[in-house]
Amino acid sequence: MNRGELFEAHKAACQKMHDILRAKSMDYAQGDDPFSNFTLVEKLGIASTEQSFLTRMMDKFSRLISFVRKGTLKVKDESVEDTLLDLANYCILLALYIRQKRKLQ
Repeated sequence: MNRGELFEAHKAACQKMHDILRAKSMDYAQGDDPFSNFTLVEKLGIASTEQSFLTRMMDKFSRLISFVRKGTLKVKDESVEDTLLDLANYCILLALYIRQKRKLQ
């Protein structure tokens, strides 16, 4: 892969991440709050919103660790690439949540 191909592959991956985020947001987020599925755990007194993000991220890391150790994943409807793109989305969502939280303080 050359640099140009890398940039195109990155652009395609970002578009796929965007598409996944839009679809999952429709399934998980409540109303107009894009972070509601993460803030709910704090509202219920279970954990902080940030811990909610980190928990989802650790789920993805656990899948990746399993893949690295075994070379395969048992869940056939989520590929390694899907797991990595989900993890990247969680990182971006957490960054945006922190940005929003700072603006409200």
